[in-house]
Amino acid sequence: MAKIKEILEQSGHPAARLVWKVKKGQEKPATYYTFQRITRQPALVADDEVKEEAETYLVRIITKCDFEALVDKTVKNLRAAGYGVTSVDQESYEEATGYWIVPITTQIIKE
Repeated sequence: MAKIKEILEQSGHPAARLVWKVKKGQEKPATYYTFQRITRQPALVADDEVKEEAETYLVRIITKCDFEALVDKTVKNLRAAGYGVTSVDQESYEEATGYWIVPITTQIIKE
């Protein structure tokens, strides 16, 4: 099973866990992803044993470009990898940086 970072990067944009760290002498890319696990909980319990777990992630598309096609591509890639996309949430705009931020909540069931 591919890791969420690899799945996100299939769109051609880099991804980082939680925060994009700018390396010395570099700038943030015009488009990138951040992601974080927000919950990990039992999804199936049998005979007092956890058989499956649900991991929920918050993915953020952070971009200075038109993001509609990227949202669709990201959702398609996540679903193709077995993730359920539970919501694409309210976008916001940071005037100070010029970045649009689009949150996507996604979940995977693991045995």
